Amino acid sequence: MLEHAMAPMLEELKNLSQPSTCVSCQRLQKRNSALEGLMMEKHVRAMVISSDLRLLQDDTVRLQNLLYRQQLKNEGKPILDDIHQKILSLQAQLSSLSVNGFMTTPQKQISCPDIKCLVNRAMAENKSGL
Repeated sequence: MLEHAMAPMLEELKNLSQPSTCVSCQRLQKRNSALEGLMMEKHVRAMVISSDLRLLQDDTVRLQNLLYRQQLKNEGKPILDDIHQKILSLQAQLSSLSVNGFMTTPQKQISCPDIKCLVNRAMAENKSGL
């Protein structure tokens, strides 16, 4: 509080200790203070523009990420379709299993259309493998 009360008196002492300035110097000081004010306003505007630019850059990055994710979804769909087709093919192969659990490949189906012959051949292969 003491500093707050003494501030006006200190300002008055400073003004008395300074030599009085001429009229042209006073005008120059006014111009300088006006230019300093304009410079400060321009600096504040530049800071606002810089902040806006950063926000726009962040928005751009977010939009690019969204586009990239959407492209991945669109590119992933054909891959999923291929996987689905492979699953259907595997299901078809599984459904072609015989009662005894032996897989019939297309080559064996052509060379040996009789399932009993195929089962006997597979059993013989298993015995020889033991």
